[in-house]
Amino acid sequence: MISIYWAFIIRTRIIPAEPSEHDRKVAMPWFSYIIISVQDGKASATRSWRLNDERQFDEETLDVTNIKDKTSNAKYCICTMAKIIIPTPLRKFTDQNRDFTTDSDTLSDAIEQLVEEYPDVKGNLLDEEGNVRSFIKIYIGDDEVDPNDNGSIELSEDTEVSIVPAIAGELFESIAENIC
Repeated sequence: MISIYWAFIIRTRIIPAEPSEHDRKVAMPWFSYIIISVQDGKASATRSWRLNDERQFDEETLDVTNIKDKTSNAKYCICTMAKIIIPTPLRKFTDQNRDFTTDSDTLSDAIEQLVEEYPDVKGNLLDEEGNVRSFIKIYIGDDEVDPNDNGSIELSEDTEVSIVPAIAGELFESIAENIC
């Protein structure tokens, strides 16, 4: 098992996203130090550093895309996202992925994002009007929710959404048509 340790340093003044002398003195070599400079309440720069054997910082490549705010000028966004659990019958439409992470704030937006990413899911998950099919149940945690509730179901970063299709009925017929 590989463990990765991060420490965050946030600069609230216009200071480069670089470690200070104090940072160097107190740093531990097994941490990656992600330094975020904040200007006018927004991240203006984000860089990652690791202490080398000579107790100097080496910059690391930080490859994180801005997934939360696509209109932002921020170069990076480190976000935790809600997760949709993909049921086995739909995995053939998601490249066998067992789950899908989403940065959407509502359930309806998350489902829309799922079908945009995997268009073949749409016909098996949504009806002709774009609503979740009646024989498919949606759960957030252990609670069943109405997915067609006009986008009022909010998701948080640790939300786990489960799609539970009926074993028989329309979904079975739809999947059988796609297999045959």
